[in-house]
Amino acid sequence: MRRSTFLAVVVALLMPLTAFPTLGADNGTVNATVATAAPCMTLDMTSVDFGVHSFQPALADGFAGGPVVVSDCSTVNQELFVSGTNASSTSSSVVWTLTDSSDPCAAGLDTFRVSAVNALLGNQNILPTLFRSIGPVWAGSPATINLNLWMPCEGSSGQGETMTFDINFLVTIP
Repeated sequence: MRRSTFLAVVVALLMPLTAFPTLGADNGTVNATVATAAPCMTLDMTSVDFGVHSFQPALADGFAGGPVVVSDCSTVNQELFVSGTNASSTSSSVVWTLTDSSDPCAAGLDTFRVSAVNALLGNQNILPTLFRSIGPVWAGSPATINLNLWMPCEGSSGQGETMTFDINFLVTIP
């Protein structure tokens, strides 16, 4: 009898230390968390000077500017988009319209073209005024983007003036 009482006391003391399935609950909850990656990029420059050029004849070659290095500061790969704006004179009301035509002269007077070439892919993308994808930027790696400018056709407005325009960069997480 003493033995069975002693055994009962030992079992009673050890029971809380033993894992048993939970009885009586018909549901349970596991708390979980996840962090989302945020788009992030840095540019190695904030301005590009294409130099001084004359108006061009039809189908002329473009002029190089840049390159711009875009670095991915996110922890994931991202998609890189570019767009451009119309060009405005710094001294008059002259405006050149950005065209995505392969030949600015075919688009008419006072039009110009800019392209962005992702050096990794070698693809030339003519900048529209709305964002266009030019390929990936890999997490932790820079992408070199070569910029090219095609001047407006001979006879356009703004001769002797300085024109300004923006080249916009945007990254998204696909």
